[in-house]
Amino acid sequence: MSELLSAYLLLLWVTISILSTGIALCSRFTPLKGMELIGYGAGAGVLLHGIFGLLIALSWHVRPYVGVLAILCLVLAVGDLVRRRVWRDIAVTLSRPMRLALMLWLVFLMLCVAVVHVKGRLARQNG
Repeated sequence: MSELLSAYLLLLWVTISILSTGIALCSRFTPLKGMELIGYGAGAGVLLHGIFGLLIALSWHVRPYVGVLAILCLVLAVGDLVRRRVWRDIAVTLSRPMRLALMLWLVFLMLCVAVVHVKGRLARQNG
C-alpha cells in the first residue's frame, strides 16, 4: 500500500473516530443541533481521545486495553448515531452553505496530507 493511501486511511479513521464519539456524547447529553453539535462534538471527541492517550502514556501495560476501549467506543458511538438517526438530523438542519463549508474543510484536510507527501528538491545556489 502506498504511503499516501495509508495516510488517507489514517485521516479517515481519525476523522470518523473523533467526530462520531464526540457527536454521540454531545447529542446524548446536550440539546445541541446542527453545526453547534458538530463543533462541540469535535471538541468532545478530541478530549476523549486525549484521555485515551493520557491513559496510554501513564501506564504502558494497559495500552492494548485502551486501544480496544477506543475501538469499542467508536463502534458504540456509530451504532448509537445510526440508531437514533442523528446523522440524518444533522444533514437536515445544516444549510447548504454549511454543508459546502464542511466539504471544503474535508478537502483542506486531504490537501494537507497530500502536501506532506510531495517530493521536492532543494535548489542549489551558485555562489
